[in-house]
Amino acid sequence: MTAAAGLEDFQRVNAQFLGSNSDTPPAQTTNWKPPPVNMVKVNWDAAIDKKNSCVGIGILARDANGQFMAACGLKKKTLRDPTVAEAFATLHTVLFANELGFEHVIFEGDALTVVKAINSTDTCESSYGHFVEDVKRSRSEIAISSFVHVLRGANSAAHNLANEACTHVTDICQWHLIPPCIGDIIRKVGTLLSS
Repeated sequence: MTAAAGLEDFQRVNAQFLGSNSDTPPAQTTNWKPPPVNMVKVNWDAAIDKKNSCVGIGILARDANGQFMAACGLKKKTLRDPTVAEAFATLHTVLFANELGFEHVIFEGDALTVVKAINSTDTCESSYGHFVEDVKRSRSEIAISSFVHVLRGANSAAHNLANEACTHVTDICQWHLIPPCIGDIIRKVGTLLSS
């Protein structure tokens, strides 16, 4: 893909998902939608397990056909604040995309505060700001990227994976094999896209 074509794709994606004003949330939907051609969509979520003092992180990548590419569920200790946990999960999501070599990525999550902070040109000075600033630096390794807020229903696979990660002793990382905890959601989306 040429730089000009990449820029056109990026502008089209931003217009599609963000509208003309990047502070305005996109039209909200409860269903996951595939990214444009030549893009990867990576959804993420964090789930806090207060009883066991841990946070689960769910990360899921799919292509323009809605096909599963990879997923990761991580379990981390001591992050009790939901916004800090979501910002921490977002950083792991960008690192995941970098590790897999994705070059054209739409990141979707249901943490509006975190998405707004990442999309802001201002330095984030909140309790989760160091994670947001690390996300901004790490995303520069990806040729084209955007961060979009979605409702929980459009993020249900990542949410289920985050909850499942809380119950595991070790991390869950799958390439080409759909983790059982999100299999029904992935198959349902695939069926809807093909009809």
